[in-house]
Amino acid sequence: MNKNRQIINWYRDIERVSKDDKADFEVMLLDHRDPADASAALLGLTLNLVKQGFREEVMNMLFDATASDNARAVQLQAVTHLILLCEIYDKEIRRSRDMQERLLDMLAVHRKTALKMLARSHTLQEATGQIPPEKIRGTLLYRLVVVGEEANRMFDQSC
Repeated sequence: MNKNRQIINWYRDIERVSKDDKADFEVMLLDHRDPADASAALLGLTLNLVKQGFREEVMNMLFDATASDNARAVQLQAVTHLILLCEIYDKEIRRSRDMQERLLDMLAVHRKTALKMLARSHTLQEATGQIPPEKIRGTLLYRLVVVGEEANRMFDQSC
């Protein structure tokens, strides 16, 4: 099994995030020369949330990956994963002020990327029938990202 596969499996299967898990993740995030380990960890964390359900400590790690001091590819991957997860876990995000604040912080830096990813996600989910379009338009994420005429036009044109 290669190193990236081991990282994916490790973060996918975590039940409780330890200080060591967080520290290792932070080191991976800062490796601009080789972001493959961070990318693998992001995928593992995302699979963890899909497999095991919503947990703030795991979502926080994904939000941490969107910080501007991380490799750009890692930031974009984290934003993409968070878009999907915020659609899936809309109720949980709405219940948590901390998650809402993290989401707003991420959107302050990555609004255009989030809008593009939300539109693409919407198109994909509409095509596969996974989430009805009206449900996506009712999410907190949609209401925070698709603001104003220009954003609405862009979203509608992408769909």
